[in-house]
Amino acid sequence: MRDWLRSCDPQTLQEIDELLSDVSPWRGIARTEQVRQLGKAAFILLGGRGSGKTRAAAEDCLEQIRKRGGAGFIVHVVAMTAKDIDLTVMNGDSGLLKCALPGEIVNHNKSTQQLIFANGSVVNSFSGETPDRLNGPQCHHLWIDEFGLASPDLIDMAMLGARLKDSQGRGRTVCGSSTPKPRAGTKHFLSMFPDAQVSRMRMTDNAANLDEAFIADVQRRYGGTRLGRAEIDGELIEDNPGALWNSAHFNREGFRLPVALIKVDRLLQTRLPDGLIKIVVALDPSVSDPELKKNPHKEMDACGLVVAGTDGSNFYVLGDYTDILKPSEWAAAAVKLYDAYGANKIIAEGNQGGELVRDVIRNVSNVPIDIVHASLGKRPRAEGLALLYDQSRAFHCGDLRLLEDEMTTWEPENPGSRSPNRLDALVWAAHGLGLCRATGMRVKDNLKTNANQKKTYTAHELRMALDDD
Repeated sequence: MRDWLRSCDPQTLQEIDELLSDVSPWRGIARTEQVRQLGKAAFILLGGRGSGKTRAAAEDCLEQIRKRGGAGFIVHVVAMTAKDIDLTVMNGDSGLLKCALPGEIVNHNKSTQQLIFANGSVVNSFSGETPDRLNGPQCHHLWIDEFGLASPDLIDMAMLGARLKDSQGRGRTVCGSSTPKPRAGTKHFLSMFPDAQVSRMRMTDNAANLDEAFIADVQRRYGGTRLGRAEIDGELIEDNPGALWNSAHFNREGFRLPVALIKVDRLLQTRLPDGLIKIVVALDPSVSDPELKKNPHKEMDACGLVVAGTDGSNFYVLGDYTDILKPSEWAAAAVKLYDAYGANKIIAEGNQGGELVRDVIRNVSNVPIDIVHASLGKRPRAEGLALLYDQSRAFHCGDLRLLEDEMTTWEPENPGSRSPNRLDALVWAAHGLGLCRATGMRVKDNLKTNANQKKTYTAHELRMALDDD
């Protein structure tokens, strides 16, 4: 063996050295797609929730420190928020502190989230909330966590710092881990490394380390949806050319606002956008009892239930509460939301049971109701709403990904496209607020006698009323 090693040329000896240094506890349990291939400078991990991408990225970072590290070896870790650095990158179950071997880390500065290793290597952490901190520092290895949420500018700032060769003359290495998202950051990062090793991972690939009930629940809720394909299967879903909405509508600056209804000490409180003058609860009801369906194997119809408001010009989606509900349940839910948000009225589609819809709600509470009937197709009704998004006059409060998934997958010209219950309710909300009008829509004024009871509330008045309750 010694004679053979002496006969090897320098390149072969270097490769042997790298292979031997790659032997680690992680490589003994990792899946093939979770480890960096020999000689790859860029390692990109695209995976669904729980697929093992964060663990793979953390272990890759530690391997770079073990193989190439020493005094002066610097690693930069970039996450979107300081909370992400703390709870995911550092202290998470798959974070650096959990994955490091005993004795490897000799100091952890909790205030700056800096790690110092026994071999002299240093890990510095950076939050996307303070991108200017990346202006100046340099590193040998860079890890960007959830780069799909990063702006191209943030990625550029981080990449400009990854410019150092190690003590053996080897160039910088980069690792990026993210759930695939059709956003500018994802496309920008992938375009920078045409020769990168790109590993795609599904949640089920890591099933051995996940709770079976969790996997079953997630599959039931999101399986087959656009959101599920990204969050479960790790697919990078491009925009649907047949849809009225695309990812650009939801990724513009200022589009996402804080959640509008929160629970404080078991009481519901609103945090509404400033300047709202009108709020509606929109209902696309399912009038048949799901438990009495003739075909028990057929998927139950969901009841579209959306709350939205306006300041007179812009459209604010305050919440999406769509669910599979019996008539008594959706009526109670609509009234509860009407009270919680201090809404002006409930607007409900009456194509399926018109008077029945009004009567079911009235059995719960005597609230103002408008019954609307659609006499034309869904596309002409939705086009006016789509225009609000085209004009940057629409905003979403909180996590409305299931609604956005439906908006970006529904194809109005495709007869086989699934009926969009959430989107139907959203359309009626915009109409009820007077922001757009669908051709052929007529409002059945069942409550004209109660018109004098309707009142317009400012956001401040709504908050005060809820506080009084």
